[in-house]
Amino acid sequence: MRTIVLILCFISFAFGSYGYSLSSGWHFLGNGYSDTPKDKLTDDADIILTYRQNKWYGSSPSGLYTNELESLEIEPFDILQTGEGLWAYFSIRGSVTFMGNDQTKDVISLKQGWNFVSLFGKNSYIIPSYYFTLENGIESIWSYDDFNKEWNVFTQDESILTDISNDDNITYSDKIFKNQGQWVYALRDTNITIEDLPPEFDTNETINLDEQNMKDFLLQWFDPNGDPIEILITEDSDNMFEQNYLGIKFKPFYSIPKSSYTLKASLSTATANVEKTFIFHINKRYENDYNGELSQIVGDDPDLDKQWYLKSEYLNILSVHERYNGSSENAAVVQIVEGGFNTNHEDLIANVDFSMAYDSSELIDGQNGLEGNCTDINNSHGTAVAGIIGARGYNGVGIRGINPYGKITGHRFYFSNGLLYSNKLDAAWLNGPRANEIDISNNSWATCKDFSMTKDEYLKEGSRILRDGKGRIYVFAAGNHRIGYGNCTSHSANLVTMFNSPYSIVVASMGKDDKVADSSSPGANLFISAYGEDVIWTTYSNTLDYAGFGGTSAAAPMVSGGIALLLEACPDLNYRDVQNLLVKSAIVVDSGNDSWVENSVGIKHSNDYGFGKMNISGAIEMCQNNYIPKEQNQTIEVTQIIDTNLVSSGVNSFEIDINENIQIEWVGLFLDGNIDRLGEYQIELISPSGTKKQLVHGNNAIRGLNWNSNDFIKEHTLDEMFRVSSFGFYDEESLGRWRIEIEDKNSSSNQVNRLLRNMKLQLIGE
Repeated sequence: MRTIVLILCFISFAFGSYGYSLSSGWHFLGNGYSDTPKDKLTDDADIILTYRQNKWYGSSPSGLYTNELESLEIEPFDILQTGEGLWAYFSIRGSVTFMGNDQTKDVISLKQGWNFVSLFGKNSYIIPSYYFTLENGIESIWSYDDFNKEWNVFTQDESILTDISNDDNITYSDKIFKNQGQWVYALRDTNITIEDLPPEFDTNETINLDEQNMKDFLLQWFDPNGDPIEILITEDSDNMFEQNYLGIKFKPFYSIPKSSYTLKASLSTATANVEKTFIFHINKRYENDYNGELSQIVGDDPDLDKQWYLKSEYLNILSVHERYNGSSENAAVVQIVEGGFNTNHEDLIANVDFSMAYDSSELIDGQNGLEGNCTDINNSHGTAVAGIIGARGYNGVGIRGINPYGKITGHRFYFSNGLLYSNKLDAAWLNGPRANEIDISNNSWATCKDFSMTKDEYLKEGSRILRDGKGRIYVFAAGNHRIGYGNCTSHSANLVTMFNSPYSIVVASMGKDDKVADSSSPGANLFISAYGEDVIWTTYSNTLDYAGFGGTSAAAPMVSGGIALLLEACPDLNYRDVQNLLVKSAIVVDSGNDSWVENSVGIKHSNDYGFGKMNISGAIEMCQNNYIPKEQNQTIEVTQIIDTNLVSSGVNSFEIDINENIQIEWVGLFLDGNIDRLGEYQIELISPSGTKKQLVHGNNAIRGLNWNSNDFIKEHTLDEMFRVSSFGFYDEESLGRWRIEIEDKNSSSNQVNRLLRNMKLQLIGE
């Protein structure tokens, strides 16, 4: 490999109109302008050098290095010619100026050996592979990148390519820039003609593309001469493509693609126009190659009699199966967000769709996630959840899922030491494979506290754009951390922002007696209840093993499966319609429980049960009998500046006036301050109609938390916000004075900071 050995200090520089304002050190320049006399180039450079016909020429305009140059027998030059390169050294800042305007020439003349040249003319750069080829007698081209402090080289010589691949100080370059000096090694005397070539696209007209790579595909273009290019999409019949400064790409796309797409695009410069037609052949994702019977009824489910919760006196699912069971073209897809499940289980495999699955556990090894996989054959929890939702029905095996013919898919996340690695929940809830095709996300997992608004944004956006704008349905288990249970004693489900979101359906757990389970976490944000005791499920083994399962982890998939039947019956429902129908059809249970609060329009809500026991058959009946869909929702937000220290004994009372009127669906209260032991405070909200809801009880699971939110309500600078919420004011009117009551339930504790800075009331309805 031919090399140039130069021991120089390179410092960055900036360009002027026809020259360079330079910092101290060596600089590697090129003259793309008119011939410039030496005495016009610079008078403050310490050394200027060029190289002609295998010989150095130069001088010391400042006079500091005249003797050294003479001792090296470096002769002076009179004129720096157009297209020559220039080394310039400054001990302090200085400048180099080139005379005249850009010069246009078509031919660069090179002698055998090293040539020190630069581009000239209108070109900002050229692509050397079109001109400086081995066939044209060029071995290599070298320039120095002063910013990155490395040499750039273009060559078609395989031995040089091998050498530079092992050198961290040398980078392969596919462009040559104007006004940058270039060392060119010519194998013989040769002339390089710079032709005005037309622009080109960077790919062939026929493109075979895997579905999972559609989001990363980028169609780019270039001009061999660096001319400005105008790009235009001339035909896009499927409206699948968009253009930005990087190239043409597929628009964000979350549905099942077609097998092929056609795109026509044109490139135009001042001298040329090119139009091409591109045909994309899409290799679709793997769905399921299960070769057993997928639809034929081959026998009843032998353990169906053990599934008491499906019967009429409980959830009344079996009667719904006579009309809706996931077998129609409107069948809903339920996603299981878990640590994986046994997708090969004999009672699950027929319903699994791998094309929508995602395994985020690969991220732990620094990868980008593994699409198409959600399998963990040893995950008993995930396998149980999958069976409750979608165990295959009428197949002569095991149990029957609530949605027995419907598709199930999965998003596998990763737990370590009890902590959820949730940095890919966006793929679960918003932008994963075929996200638009997933109707319901079931989340049978919980956490003691989580104030992240980022997760809330995923839910908000998914409710806005997925299911063709109708919104995905997000179902969460409330948790099993009531007083005396779990690892976050005295939990409230309202302490988790993704659970108290207006886009979440949070599920409580009941026993067979329709009374709240001893472990089920309470909260004003609870939405609905189902069963969580003595539920039979599919185990993780691939044998005929079925066993008991419980908690809100079992109750949530019952609701997800029920919603799937509702969407099959009424596929045009948006996420707010689903919520509304669940509210209006829910069955009040355990009526003597003192947690029930009846609001001013007669709707009852409980911090133990939400609106009551799920009644999917009732919801289906409502949606099929002159149901009026929900209109566009509205949001009201009012922030109140407080700047008050909370008292340690008695009730702290505050008021917020709402001057707009909507029919309420959800109310959220944000608190902002510097408050020690925040979880010791009980927070209650009273509507203008007099309905009082305890948003969170005192001495809860975050009683040791010292909260300092630094004016997030006003600044919106933090990801974490303290919010509590309730659906309990459903259908009340918003207009009027709302009251917030905050009371310290452990006034004996030593709280140094009690400052409540601001509070915000957010109301959503229509």
